[in-house]
Amino acid sequence: MAAEDLEILLLGGFGRSGLGAINQMLAPHPEVFATPYEQRLVTDPDGLLSLESALTDNWTPWQADFAIARFRALTRNLAGKWTGTYVTSAYRERFGADYERAVDRFLDRLVSFSYRGVWAGRATLPNKALLRATRPRRFRFNTATIHFAPERTKEEFREASRELVADIYRGVAAGKRRIVVNEPFVSQSPARCLQVTGAARLVVVTRDPRDSFGSFHTRDWSPQELAQAVEFQRGAQQRWLRQRNALPPDVFLELKLEDLAADHAAVIRRLEAFLGIEIPPDVVAASRFSPERAHVGRWKKQFSAAEREMVNGAFAEILREYGYE
Repeated sequence: MAAEDLEILLLGGFGRSGLGAINQMLAPHPEVFATPYEQRLVTDPDGLLSLESALTDNWTPWQADFAIARFRALTRNLAGKWTGTYVTSAYRERFGADYERAVDRFLDRLVSFSYRGVWAGRATLPNKALLRATRPRRFRFNTATIHFAPERTKEEFREASRELVADIYRGVAAGKRRIVVNEPFVSQSPARCLQVTGAARLVVVTRDPRDSFGSFHTRDWSPQELAQAVEFQRGAQQRWLRQRNALPPDVFLELKLEDLAADHAAVIRRLEAFLGIEIPPDVVAASRFSPERAHVGRWKKQFSAAEREMVNGAFAEILREYGYE
């Protein structure tokens, strides 16, 4: 199955916005393969967006070499379980040997050749001394592998990255043509994410930013000081408001978590119309979503009066945009 034979749907949000509810709702559908985890191959540091920049707009031989090495490290971290920085990702287990073969084919397509050498940004003083002492011979103990990846046009890169995504999913999709990819912070660069994955559509889940923030600022990756955490989250949501204006209206759908909790059936009808599929009652029943888990209005109990006033002021623009009180 080629890249063009798969229909990719991206799910995006802002962190703690209820994105998982839509993913859980689509996962039991017989026509859909939905990942039960965040993919993290596109928007995470050193992912496809970072690599695209290094090979196109920001290309030099050394930018490309460093970016290739960092992307390779990211894919290896994602491959293992309880190893590396993504300790539960387990791509090797989830996708099988197809995953690493797909990554190898992708990088082989981008890299013209590799050789032993030392770039100034990686060399230490002992390393340089050893290299001088053994010149012109280059050994593993005094050099590193340098990958030469020539400059690419955006379309060349995106053709390769779309094939990578198809290669990863075609084996586990078991014949299903619709692939739902839950990728953190797609909302921050939606047009580029659609282009590098080959996705036809994007669903962005929004939530009352005060409720989202109530969960958000307690996470390990969030600042703990309230004002700093507000600024952190507000920036992501404001960027989406700017980015969505550049998107064709038929490629994205915004859903409010509060609407999903209040009128499940109406949101499902919107999803059906957008995706062009039927979501039957048994699929909805098989999902793990319940309105109680949305925690609508949690911010009113979680924060003091002074904190509520501060949060209301900080998110005023977003609250007006989405019609929250």
